[in-house]
Amino acid sequence: MKLSKLQSYININPENIEVNPTAELEQHFFGITEDYREKAIDFSIQHQLPVLSTFNNVYTLVSRYIKFECPKCHEVMSANGGGGNSDMSITNFFCETCKVKASLTIPNMSGIEFSFEKEER
Repeated sequence: MKLSKLQSYININPENIEVNPTAELEQHFFGITEDYREKAIDFSIQHQLPVLSTFNNVYTLVSRYIKFECPKCHEVMSANGGGGNSDMSITNFFCETCKVKASLTIPNMSGIEFSFEKEER
């Protein structure tokens, strides 16, 4: 439903509505030939907007920004797939050197947030 339609039924002040900027950007870029999740994340970073995970982009965020160190050889493990459902997202990691496997499970309701803070001088 459009916000304007809902406003015709009840009094809503759009300034008080919290939105997930990453989800809004994903919606904007959906249908573009490039991956809309990557495009939304890149746009947010370029403009220093908060990046919040959505149901669809947890794997993209994790594989780009969260690095695991292999407990055996201390090399950086690579993200190599995952999955999930409406409750959680799972990202699998693998160490090419030691063949060690690990997984990270993130509840979709809590998610991941990256924000930018200006340094005060």
